[in-house]
Amino acid sequence: VPVMTASAQENSGIGDLWNKIEEFRETLRLDHQFDVDRKNQTQNWLWVETRELLLSRFCDDPKIKLALEDLKQLVMDGQIQPAAAASMLVSEFLDKS
Repeated sequence: VPVMTASAQENSGIGDLWNKIEEFRETLRLDHQFDVDRKNQTQNWLWVETRELLLSRFCDDPKIKLALEDLKQLVMDGQIQPAAAASMLVSEFLDKS
């Protein structure tokens, strides 16, 4: 892989670097790799946003805040496994009654 140097401060190599970037992007476009990568990226963004939203709502839920304090102590004291505590929290969160 060739290495290019550029410096905005010295105003050198920027044009050549930009030309290489555009050349690379055109190569990706011609073999449709850019489109494939973009579609994969948007699917990833969907899951990232979904996780962030769920985690935010989970952490803001008053029932979870209350249950979490007790469960954290039980986990730290070795009285309950982390996976079991997590399962209890999720069950509490999903129980909307």
